[in-house]
Amino acid sequence: MTDKKESFGPGLVLKYTYPTQAAAFRVEVTSSTQLRFQGLEGPVKGVDVTVSYARTDVTPGVTLLTWEEEDGAVMVMVVNLIGLKVHAREVREGKLLALNGTVEVVSSVAGSALG
Repeated sequence: MTDKKESFGPGLVLKYTYPTQAAAFRVEVTSSTQLRFQGLEGPVKGVDVTVSYARTDVTPGVTLLTWEEEDGAVMVMVVNLIGLKVHAREVREGKLLALNGTVEVVSSVAGSALG
């Protein structure tokens, strides 16, 4: 766990690492409705995509995100900034892919402390 509590919002930059997929992303919250994903390692290296997302704050530091990708895949993701975990589910062409990984806070939202 981290002693620094973060909130999810524009300006936040995270690194998601998915060990079972040998993949990592840099994720930037560019606005209250858009995320930019940049593939850093593994099969996603070189990916650079911006998605429009919907957000629900589950508890302080835990956020549920959903979006549809250009190819029709649906993503559901829980980002836990307290426990530094990310859990994602992707449904693509009727198949479910589960991704569980870790979160590193690269850059915080100014004035984001949750108390």
